[in-house]
Amino acid sequence: MAQRIQTPRRGGCPSGRAREAATLRDLFSAVLEGRPAIAVIAGEPTLGKSTLLHSITVRAADSGAIVLSGRPITDDHAAPLSLVRNMIAETSGETARALSPLLEEAVRAVPAAMWNASPDSLPAAAAAPFRRITARILRASAETPVLIAVDDVHAADTASLLFLAHLARAVRPPARLLIVLTERPGPDGPPPWFRAALPDDSRITVLRLRPLSRAEQARLLAAHAAAVTLDRCDAVTGGNPLLVRAVLRDSRHPRGTVPGAAYTRAVRTLLDRAGPPAAALARAVALADGAVPAAALARLPGADAARTPRVLDALTTAGLLVDGRLRHPSMAAAILDDAPPAERAGLHLALAGLLHEQGASPVTVAGHLLSAAPAGGARPTAPWTVPVLVEAGERHLLDGDPRAALACLTLARRLCADERNALRVDGALARAHWLIDPAAIIPLLPALRTAVLDGRLRGDDAERAVFYLMWFGRGREADELLERLAGRPGATTRMPGAARLLLGRVPPGAGTAPPLSPGSGTAEPGARASAALAAVLTGRTAAGAAADPSGPSADGAAETAEQILRDAARGSWSPGPVTTALAVLLYDDRARDAARRCDPLLARAATRHDPAAHALLAATRALACVRLGDPAGAERHARTALARISPASWGTAIVLPISALAMALTATGRFAEAGGHLRAPVPPDALWTPIGLHHRQAHAHLLLATGHTAAALSEFQACGELMRRRGVDVPGLVAWRIGAAHTLLARGDLAAAAALASEQLARVRPGPSRVRGGALRALALASGPGERARLLREAVKFLEHSGDAAQLALARAELARAEHDRPDLRRAGRGGAAAALTGAERRVAALAAAGRTNRQIAEELLITVSTVEQHLTRVYRKLHVGRRTELPARLRDAPPEPGHDRPAVPTS
Repeated sequence: MAQRIQTPRRGGCPSGRAREAATLRDLFSAVLEGRPAIAVIAGEPTLGKSTLLHSITVRAADSGAIVLSGRPITDDHAAPLSLVRNMIAETSGETARALSPLLEEAVRAVPAAMWNASPDSLPAAAAAPFRRITARILRASAETPVLIAVDDVHAADTASLLFLAHLARAVRPPARLLIVLTERPGPDGPPPWFRAALPDDSRITVLRLRPLSRAEQARLLAAHAAAVTLDRCDAVTGGNPLLVRAVLRDSRHPRGTVPGAAYTRAVRTLLDRAGPPAAALARAVALADGAVPAAALARLPGADAARTPRVLDALTTAGLLVDGRLRHPSMAAAILDDAPPAERAGLHLALAGLLHEQGASPVTVAGHLLSAAPAGGARPTAPWTVPVLVEAGERHLLDGDPRAALACLTLARRLCADERNALRVDGALARAHWLIDPAAIIPLLPALRTAVLDGRLRGDDAERAVFYLMWFGRGREADELLERLAGRPGATTRMPGAARLLLGRVPPGAGTAPPLSPGSGTAEPGARASAALAAVLTGRTAAGAAADPSGPSADGAAETAEQILRDAARGSWSPGPVTTALAVLLYDDRARDAARRCDPLLARAATRHDPAAHALLAATRALACVRLGDPAGAERHARTALARISPASWGTAIVLPISALAMALTATGRFAEAGGHLRAPVPPDALWTPIGLHHRQAHAHLLLATGHTAAALSEFQACGELMRRRGVDVPGLVAWRIGAAHTLLARGDLAAAAALASEQLARVRPGPSRVRGGALRALALASGPGERARLLREAVKFLEHSGDAAQLALARAELARAEHDRPDLRRAGRGGAAAALTGAERRVAALAAAGRTNRQIAEELLITVSTVEQHLTRVYRKLHVGRRTELPARLRDAPPEPGHDRPAVPTS
């Protein structure tokens, strides 16, 4: 049955359609004077046809006219004359009672099938009933004006269209009859025969509705005092009256946004009225998001290629589309939220195929494949699917988005049935996992190792497999692969690179490791960084670099690293080369430069999607803080590094943040906590690698701080032995000789301490450095009073340049003692007043003697100001001083007791 249009007794001008409403009022006024009229309101859905029709029905009803109105039902099986029958049934009065039996006569006179047999001609049996119905309506109009109002006439049943055409042709003055029809334009409108059956155009007034102009929108906004600008309204509505009214409602909401909830509902209403083909095409446009020309969507499965251009035009006219794309992003949610998941998945899959055919970016195609997968759509089976997903994943890796890469590669692995492709996918998956959660690589290692051994995995992927094995402490397997790779024709010199430099194992009992190569001379950042690191760790001289120009000398390594880091600061960067370049600066005794370059990278890493890179940078920064005498910073960055990825993901490299954290805790007197971290399990191979030296060094300093000098000396000497066997006995990595010298000082063996300090000085490159300053300080403490002040002055000069705040403060305090020591206050032997100070008291006294305030001392040692004051009170009592300025002269230079007179941050 048809739907009757409601006609309330009050109504006004439709929003923004004043001109069209006035035309209809004029036509109705003419009808009252005996001049019948026919009006057709044409326009796309939601442009205001129904609202305009409603306005004239209200006016006619208010004037006392007979109103026969209705809207067809969209049912292919609607009964003949269902529209007309409903229009009459819903109208009260004598006219309706007279028309009903006449209509039923027409229904009985013609079998249902005959109405559609020849729709452009009236069945003979219907002629007489139609004439009687028409005559009765015209007779009624002589007494009372009559309005025939039909909404969406294009959807009416054939019999009703034939009757309306018959009535329209029969109308002549002085009949007071107005016929108003609404229709869609073009092919979606009424059938051509219906328009041909109507009177000629001179008797028909056609109102073609377009979106509201900016001027019309401005009048509406002003009339409603809307809290939205004209530009905003026009941008999100395109002048569509339905959307404009929704914007007005949203703008009136106290905390509403434009567009808001009313706008969303209006978009859905628009699509409902536009019909299923338009809704389906709108969903495809929303999902394509401009990646494919809208016209090409006609090639999607199930699309009607012939109708697609017409539907696109209709959606554009209605204001939904602009240049083939949605007018506003918020429309996408309104269009797609109601779509069944399976339908959305199918559309994504179809769009992926269409985009691939058109040569779209693999990243774009993969996005649709991923969107289709979780929605339970059809499983992609095209042969191009896996290669596209892998290429998209690799591009995401290059762009620094490993999570997006992981999504692509995980789906590729799930779809992959070919062994060769599966191996490539596994290699790419490992790279993505490495940047997010390295531990996820562990299940892939057996397959990768086997593929390298049997030759199926080559080149960069094979070298990465070696790296992963080294990282996770599987050194024997890594060595096995390296031997296999070295024996293959065309083997490159890029491996082992930074991985083998820092992760390569030298197990106990093994001989000296093969000498490290300076690496390749290629311009690739990773290779350049590895070559620079090899030069620094081996102490490669300028003469050696001249004889073999394949890599830089240690003197030129820092500039190579700086260039890599400058490039990274200006654009995208890869964690491998960047962390290797930072290691070059750190191990070249340029901790301040390493910290300066690391800080902006840390800030960027915090916003990226690669927690592993963030963790590595934080660990590097923590080690730099240790060398700069900043235990608070070292602790903060080390804890960040440990929190970003799991211990399993750290592999052997977990010794880096653990070591930095333990050194910071030892420097601030929290020995039990430092020991707890050092006892945490690490991969067995970790302590036999160059980076494992940091763990041994931290352990040695803890032993020294807690008075276990024999064990501490043994640990420092083990560092030296491992470094010699590995060929990396350079102080920038671990200054084990300085640590051992301080241990010997604590044991009272001044001669052995002086010998180690002198040996360290002989191995330091010319120029100022932190290691040179630290070695001079150790030598000074082992020297007699005559030499001590001179050596300490040199140490202070070099430490000022290095940025090691803690060692500098201690050296200055020791220099003050050496220069201003008063003989009358000296006490013989090691039982003097200074020797009676505890380690914590000595640290506070040294910093106070160096000019630090109580608050500065508290911040540096991570203790409270009250604790500083308590320590100083005991120091004053033990040293018999009454003011701070007397401290330098009272701090004895007696040989330190075990566990006392240590730097605020352990020497590294």
